[in-house]
Amino acid sequence: TLVAEAGEVRAELQAQGWNVPAGRSAIIPVLVGEEQPALALAARLRESGHFAPAIRPPTVPAGSCRLRLTVTLAHTR
Repeated sequence: TLVAEAGEVRAELQAQGWNVPAGRSAIIPVLVGEEQPALALAARLRESGHFAPAIRPPTVPAGSCRLRLTVTLAHTR
């Protein structure tokens, strides 16, 4: 199921040391902190073919920028 797939992605990111809060949604926030590192990481991922937008103020409070990953059933392992 989608929730199970997202749970696996979330658990793997946490195991790799990424700051990923617990949850059961297909939308997975990867907390980065400041705006410039979040934008840089999003750009590097985009260059490698992955879409993970940086979410930053005013959408989230300053200092809590994040990448937003969305797991779908169309994704493969």
